[in-house]
Amino acid sequence: MNKKLVDDLRGVFEDNVSAYWVPWRTAFYNFQDYIDELSKDKKISDRELMVEINRCSNLLLRKKIDPKGISTSFCNWKNEYS
Repeated sequence: MNKKLVDDLRGVFEDNVSAYWVPWRTAFYNFQDYIDELSKDKKISDRELMVEINRCSNLLLRKKIDPKGISTSFCNWKNEYS
């Protein structure tokens, strides 16, 4: 696993899932790429992987339900916790 690649894929996913103009399916494909690369790291426990899959899945669900709503709330969260 390449840590920089995983960080980049996570950033792309988070940017696209929070952008209302990016199609949901594009964010889903970004999620697949990110989780696929993350799962290659043998240092990541199953629990950590499960937590990240759950977090990202919830973001995708929120994007599907209310694309503009997730944009605002995710940007606020990202600015507060980054």
